[in-house]
Amino acid sequence: MAGKIASVEEVEVSKPVEAQKPPSSVDGHAFGALVYIFGILIAAIIFIVKKDDPYVKYHAAQAIVFDIAVIIVSFIISILAIFVVFIFMFLGLFSPAIFLLGFASFWVVWIAIMVFSLALLLLRLFFAWKAYQGTKFRLPILSGFVDKMVAN
Repeated sequence: MAGKIASVEEVEVSKPVEAQKPPSSVDGHAFGALVYIFGILIAAIIFIVKKDDPYVKYHAAQAIVFDIAVIIVSFIISILAIFVVFIFMFLGLFSPAIFLLGFASFWVVWIAIMVFSLALLLLRLFFAWKAYQGTKFRLPILSGFVDKMVAN
């Protein structure tokens, strides 16, 4: 009884494995919303960094395609607006009435651009809200491009 020492075996305690978050986690929803709010650069970075999360990758691709479409449409609208205003202004050199029409066309174009910008802001906020809720929605004309980006 006296002098007996019990031997203690060393047992390796395994560390708990971190639970992987499902693709539709709160973080995924937050990243899905952020890509719509912050635009094409952040969407491209998140598309590359979060490529293992299909939900985030889908929304990042959709935000990238949406932003490219907005850039193209904005460019076309800008060229048309400049053309219309300058044509009226140039023709206004020959007639005061046409000059006034050109001056008025500038303000009409300016108001149209402001309405377009407000509509884009509201769309971005709506898309972010839907992505944060976990909705995987598809934009009608752009979804084919999004599917190709996500497939690769």
